[in-house]
Amino acid sequence: MQDLLTVIGIAAAVVLFAAAYRLYIRWKKPVPHDYEAAAPRSASRRSDAASSPQESGSATCPLCGTRLARGENLVSRVFREIEKAGDGEQRCTVLGCPHCYPACEPDVRRTCPVCGKRVPPDGWLIAKLYSRTGGKHHVRITGCTECHKNP
Repeated sequence: MQDLLTVIGIAAAVVLFAAAYRLYIRWKKPVPHDYEAAAPRSASRRSDAASSPQESGSATCPLCGTRLARGENLVSRVFREIEKAGDGEQRCTVLGCPHCYPACEPDVRRTCPVCGKRVPPDGWLIAKLYSRTGGKHHVRITGCTECHKNP
């Protein structure tokens, strides 16, 4: 009888631990990037992304820090390949996402992830786009129109 109670107690502890772990994973906040810390998202979009993870995408807007839903894309311009680089490097400008471009939604701040300055509505991020094998791309943001102004 004592062994049966011990086995039932261990099984109950394992089930409770598994349930607590699932809740922890579901409600765990993602690690903020530098640009997300500078421009906090509104509570409504944060709760929407946490409640329906299958509907939200994995991309985040580098200007406003909003997590993009499936089907939402960044508005960007890609220019011709830089001849000197030769490794698939292209100049690119990122104008924003549907939440911050062409007009910002309420509670959305457009902030440069490099200098931390506020990017105006007619400004953009300057980046380098690297084409990798397999069709994947990597974007390195080098600044914004505010930090690349000529003195």
